[in-house]
Amino acid sequence: MVRTAIAMAKKDLRLEWRARVLINQVLPFVFVVIILFAFGFDAKVEILGQVTPGLFWVTSFFGLELAIARSVGIEGENQAQVGLVMMGVNPRGMFLGKVFAVVVEMLALEAVLSVGIAVLFNTPLHEVPLLALSALIADIGVTTVGIVLAGVTEGLSGSLLPLLLFPVVSPVLLSATKVWQYGLSGSLAKAVPWSELLVGFSLIYLVLGILVYGVVLEG
Repeated sequence: MVRTAIAMAKKDLRLEWRARVLINQVLPFVFVVIILFAFGFDAKVEILGQVTPGLFWVTSFFGLELAIARSVGIEGENQAQVGLVMMGVNPRGMFLGKVFAVVVEMLALEAVLSVGIAVLFNTPLHEVPLLALSALIADIGVTTVGIVLAGVTEGLSGSLLPLLLFPVVSPVLLSATKVWQYGLSGSLAKAVPWSELLVGFSLIYLVLGILVYGVVLEG
């Protein structure tokens, strides 16, 4: 399983590096969103500080949705996924490899996004380790659900994925937003219960994803 996960992650990251989808498509979208908000709330620094956590995670969610669709779509081309199943490739390893690749891509994107928000919104990034760790955990939670749902909806309307994904991962996004809110304000004590909720939901989603992904592939 570990060998399969490493091979799958390397393959997906290599394809992303060659295609530059994250850089050419997702990154411009992210910057357009934060620039629009920066100009929309011009000279209203207190409002920008209040909306920063929510804006960060709404933008990250759309970036995650695009990255997940791209990751699953790679295997859908030329029936590659069917071939992997017939060859007996470990489905749990495939799942973990894809989760790892998407999370790595999103962490890179979120690092750029957080710097852009800090500069344009004039919002200092306090408690950076907490913010980074919460982003990692939230990305894992959203990605695990997204890859499973993308496998279920493969071949159907592309608009189904965000419609199904958002309600399921809303506890993760809400928890991550609150952690960022209290992290940016330096209120670590208030961030603890939300951090525990974030870890709990993401861990549950990860375990369920590992268990059901093989069934999704066979279906």
